[in-house]
Amino acid sequence: MRQPTGFSIINLRDGDEIDLLFPEEINTDDRTNWEEADVAGGLKPLFFANADPQKITIRELCVDHTRTNNSVEPVIETLRSWMRPKERESAPPPLELITAGWKQKGVLSELGVKRQFWTKDGVCIRAYLDLTFNELAVGGRQRIVTR
Repeated sequence: MRQPTGFSIINLRDGDEIDLLFPEEINTDDRTNWEEADVAGGLKPLFFANADPQKITIRELCVDHTRTNNSVEPVIETLRSWMRPKERESAPPPLELITAGWKQKGVLSELGVKRQFWTKDGVCIRAYLDLTFNELAVGGRQRIVTR
């Protein structure tokens, strides 16, 4: 396996990959759930219930094609497509986020795009992305529950 030099997002279902500039920050939020037990008196004891998936947020991740004057739209459209299931698939693909010293499996749950720099022909060549991922369970298949 190659050593990443920036920030890569790999579609684990199709093998597609997007290589991006290294983000300024990668934020993670973890949460556990503790349930209170009713007792007749005194302090209610807490019992561990479960843990929520880690939430991974990356703000203002730059996609910059100013050296080539190529549009950033194919990158944006690929990310959008990874938020939707393909035909005959039940869910969007699992993704792997990779940097040189960190990796995490997850699904892309939110995508915000700020298009900023345009060529004289009206082609957007720089955009800033806000990405939110939810962690997938490791070591087993993630179960998707519909209600």
